[in-house]
Amino acid sequence: MESTTGRAAARWMGICGLAAMFILTACSSAPANQQQSDARLRQQAAQATEKAKVDARVAAKQARHAASVAERKINDVAQGVREGIRKPAPGEPLHPVNVNTASQAELETLPGVGHETADSIMAHRPYQSRHDLITKGAISSREYDRLEADIQVN
Repeated sequence: MESTTGRAAARWMGICGLAAMFILTACSSAPANQQQSDARLRQQAAQATEKAKVDARVAAKQARHAASVAERKINDVAQGVREGIRKPAPGEPLHPVNVNTASQAELETLPGVGHETADSIMAHRPYQSRHDLITKGAISSREYDRLEADIQVN
């Protein structure tokens, strides 16, 4: 987008330079040719102005397109960030884990839960409350204290 704007500015500066050259040329011509010179100067200024208008339209169209592409890319990045925030890191539990329906792999994402503990939790299903994990002997009260915030029972 910046290069498009830079090109448009360079074109505009070139046109302004041409206009200045036309003015200087007109000012230095002899009085006898003044009317022809003035008419030629007006015509050249009109042509330069028309070219500037066309160039400005092209530059504006390019700038709008570049802005649209940039907006789409920014939205894509924002969506990716939102998805990354929602998705747990590898080894992090999908909070909260339902101990009645979770797979062994999901149970093993809980802090300190390995293969044996996950098997024990699955073997003692179903649970009416989270505390049933202790009363049914699936895990110790120490393990329960560590997991309480990361589990649910539905």
